[in-house]
Amino acid sequence: MWLRPWLVGAIVVSGVEMFIRQALGQFRLFTGGLASEDFMRKLVLEQF
Repeated sequence: MWLRPWLVGAIVVSGVEMFIRQALGQFRLFTGGLASEDFMRKLVLEQF
């Protein structure tokens, strides 16, 4: 069952998406400011 998360209604998030969201959260925690999600996403996707 753990191999089929959609059967129980779970939302599957890619590793790249998780990385971007973690980076946004860490930026906010360290600086107190908000990073541009579009800019972060562009930077990450250029590398993968």
